[in-house]
Amino acid sequence: MRFISELFCLTAVILFSHVVNADQNEFKINAEVIDYDPSKKIISLDGMISMTSDDFQISGTTAMISMNEEVIFIEGNPARINLDNPEKIFGEAKQIKYTPAKEITLIGEAVLRTPNGELKSKKILYQLGGSN
Repeated sequence: MRFISELFCLTAVILFSHVVNADQNEFKINAEVIDYDPSKKIISLDGMISMTSDDFQISGTTAMISMNEEVIFIEGNPARINLDNPEKIFGEAKQIKYTPAKEITLIGEAVLRTPNGELKSKKILYQLGGSN
């Protein structure tokens, strides 16, 4: 049974790999529950969640990764995101929407720290500098 679980996690990582930058070496997902819907190309995560790569770390309690839309939705109390590329950014909020290389939306008790300062609000929309 453990082999099937590890195989599923590996498959989920491979399927999600096109969402993150191609130059990243490693991407890991840890969660208590991982559910993949191949018809919708959606990965749902539940429990203590952490997603890490060379350029970011994300944590929370529930998440959804849409491979069609190339977006990560994560919730927590708070959910957190740390980015190192294209910019050094730390964010936390009740809900986070992350579109790699485009934008971060923080909703609910939102805090965003960049090298230029800190923002606090109910909702923050931040355009990433390396957007296409």
